[in-house]
Amino acid sequence: MKIDCKVVGMDSIIERLDFNSPIIKQAHIYALNRTGYDVMDATIEEMRHAFDRPTPYTLSSIRLDKATASKLVAEIGPRSYGGGTPQEKYLGPEIWGGERNEKRSERALQRTGILPQGMYTVPGQGAKLDAFGNVSRGTYQQILSWFDSAESKLGRTMNMGDKGRAKAMKGTRTKWGYRYFAVRNPNYHLAMGVWRRTTVPGRSDIEPILMFVKKPVYQKRYRFYEVGLQVAYEMFRRHFYEGMRG
Repeated sequence: MKIDCKVVGMDSIIERLDFNSPIIKQAHIYALNRTGYDVMDATIEEMRHAFDRPTPYTLSSIRLDKATASKLVAEIGPRSYGGGTPQEKYLGPEIWGGERNEKRSERALQRTGILPQGMYTVPGQGAKLDAFGNVSRGTYQQILSWFDSAESKLGRTMNMGDKGRAKAMKGTRTKWGYRYFAVRNPNYHLAMGVWRRTTVPGRSDIEPILMFVKKPVYQKRYRFYEVGLQVAYEMFRRHFYEGMRG
């Protein structure tokens, strides 16, 4: 979202002022940036209403590219970079509606042939969820490691390999053995997805961890532009006159 004097309906007023005046120019820049911060705060708060338990990573996604003397526009929007999936990629469908982008874990499972092309993952009944209702990072890492789909970190592979899988299936005195397997055939008696078989003394249990589904299509639910523009209209004029008063 770009905020300038036209967006907030102040262009005709500012054009009539002596823009060569340092006071006017500084008031203009001050108003753009103060309004930008207000829009940031409001759109972040809107996330709390739009999403169920948004993660800190998501709540920290909105950034402000401040206005300067040579660029009289303040830009507010989701980051296009980050340690995980760039927030811009997964917030886009929530802002505009439409199809969800692939997650990094889904691309990794596709590369090793576990996840069929064109399909996505959602939590299964047996998935361990984090405090935000998402499949826990540890569970994802264990699955990727099991299928030798994990990325290397600091030059060290995170994949289990045959020896690691054999050890996991055997278990220990205090930890039950387990194994993951993928169901890719829609006609199989189990639903398509990643399942975990746990060897419990006297029996063997299986439970779905990740389900394979067709590409999810999202309804627009994050009112990023609506909330941001409303705040910009309300606050820019106030901040401009604050800047004029010094």
